[in-house]
Amino acid sequence: MFKWSTPIRVPLIEVASSSIDVGTNTGLVTQTPKATVMNNSLGVHTFDVTMSITGGYLSTKTVNALGFGNSTQVSFDPWTPAATGPFTITVYTSLAGDTDNNNDTLTKDVTVFEAFENYGWVSKTDLTVPVFGMASAFNLNGVYSTSPGTLYSFGGADGAAVSTVTNAFNDATGLWNTANPMPSPKYQFSAHTVRGKIYCIGGYSAGFAPDENNYVYDIAGGTWSTMTPMPIAVGDYASGVYHDSIIYYIGGYDGGSDQNIVQIYDTYNDAWTNGTPSIGTPASGLRGGMNGNQIIYAGGYSQTLAGPVDEAYQGIIDPANPSSITWTAIPPYPGGTVSRLGAGTVYKNLKPLIVFVGGDPTGAGTEALGDCWAWDLTLNQWLVGTEKTTPVSNISDLVGVVYNDSLYMASSGGYDGASLQTVNEWLNLGYMLIDGIKSVGSQNTLFTLYPNPASAHVTLQFETEHPDMNISILDVTGRIVHSEFTAKQQKSVRLSTQQLQAGAYLVQVIGTDGQVIGRSQFVIE
Repeated sequence: MFKWSTPIRVPLIEVASSSIDVGTNTGLVTQTPKATVMNNSLGVHTFDVTMSITGGYLSTKTVNALGFGNSTQVSFDPWTPAATGPFTITVYTSLAGDTDNNNDTLTKDVTVFEAFENYGWVSKTDLTVPVFGMASAFNLNGVYSTSPGTLYSFGGADGAAVSTVTNAFNDATGLWNTANPMPSPKYQFSAHTVRGKIYCIGGYSAGFAPDENNYVYDIAGGTWSTMTPMPIAVGDYASGVYHDSIIYYIGGYDGGSDQNIVQIYDTYNDAWTNGTPSIGTPASGLRGGMNGNQIIYAGGYSQTLAGPVDEAYQGIIDPANPSSITWTAIPPYPGGTVSRLGAGTVYKNLKPLIVFVGGDPTGAGTEALGDCWAWDLTLNQWLVGTEKTTPVSNISDLVGVVYNDSLYMASSGGYDGASLQTVNEWLNLGYMLIDGIKSVGSQNTLFTLYPNPASAHVTLQFETEHPDMNISILDVTGRIVHSEFTAKQQKSVRLSTQQLQAGAYLVQVIGTDGQVIGRSQFVIE
């Protein structure tokens, strides 16, 4: 036993800067920087706090009547970074007579990234029951971007048990309804829509018990079937769909150890093969997506390292041999170490982005991120998005949705570090017209477009000889990137696309009277 014999003194005048609450990586967007300060003395104090950022930013705010032992977060004036790259943030308190100036000032280095096009998060009707670890998928119930669609939620855990529940959100009515449940419970898995069916494979049946079951939901019939099971059952994997036919499963936990295996499921033939293993640290809780022949995944929890990682990788699939994948490391995930985040590709790969959101930064289950990032497959770099309204972890799928002529990424449920969530939040990626090939006006002119995906050119083949018309190619923002006039009495028109970058485009055909004759989308890989 030891005895402290000198007086215990608490300073009468002493405040400190506790933290700078700006992410190590942030975006080239207007934002409100914040910092936390604390009163370490017995008195109640009012004092100024100043934040400066390289490039000329300076903002001072007053903290009023902060009591002993209390802390408060200070919001400073909006900051718009002048450019991408490194910045230094400095925060300092100013209190007359402060007895310890050593803790008044903090500095932090941050890196600013470019942002991808988005218009923030919107809240849709909440889930009826809070849940985490469920899988989600979307189906457009039509061929137009104004057609109604359904967001499905499968399984998950409600805190008491793993579920078999299937919930369906009708985006036209804004209502959730129940559909036929899965044959058995599972969570920490992903769902993928392929040719009118939704594949729910792997995951855990309870705890960390891997589930080999391969369940397929027929959207039209509302029925389930059981297909060939996953050869090595894993949960907490990354996954994606190749050309609306083959599903890739990367890594995961098999009940004994983390994996870097790649398991490939052929939905046409109900058959499994092995792909080239990933070169990353074997991990579970990693997430990713696929666009064209590229796989991007990031994060995960390593049992060996006893913590989450920030690694990120790109896999290029050989079209001649889809089991052959060339893996390379890409820059680490800008959000830092993270596991059990959400990730996915844009609906029908209409933008060259794999989008990531949320996650657990420590693996302890006590924190959740709201960070949103995307890997741009054209620029080959990370871009930042708007922070999610409700930070969550334990979300598997970030689902590409089309609604009311716009693209979204949808995330439902999750865990915020303290409680399960019912939130249903969608990130708006902007306008996108999806239109079936149709007749408009009196000419009744229809056309087909090929090849799709394209490389050097596309050809418009008309059913009949067409009148004079204007043909335009528009990018995903609606900007015309190519246009030309064609005279009548032609049954086919060939357009050069050599000058266009990889991505999604819209061909629009307009008659000389201004009437839209037809539209069709195509992709350049």
